[in-house]
Amino acid sequence: MAEITKFEDSGKVIEFCTPNDFCEWRVETLLTKEPLTIKWIRSFTPEDIFWDVWANIGVYTMFASIIMGTPTYAFEPHHLNYATSIVTGK
Repeated sequence: MAEITKFEDSGKVIEFCTPNDFCEWRVETLLTKEPLTIKWIRSFTPEDIFWDVWANIGVYTMFASIIMGTPTYAFEPHHLNYATSIVTGK
């Protein structure tokens, strides 16, 4: 059964479905795995648009969309990654 892993930043919460250790690790290292990507996404505004191509399980997609409020489009062709998605964003 899939677990739910919560990520909190800037007073907002994203709850990710984490059905395995790899997905949980992706969420837990969201801010540290690719710090330059996070720095870049933090510069986004609600007037920008983020196209996340090869989005994997969508951690940067959700960060941009929910934390930064940026309209976001994610593209992930691999069906197993595509099936692992966000549960809620608050």
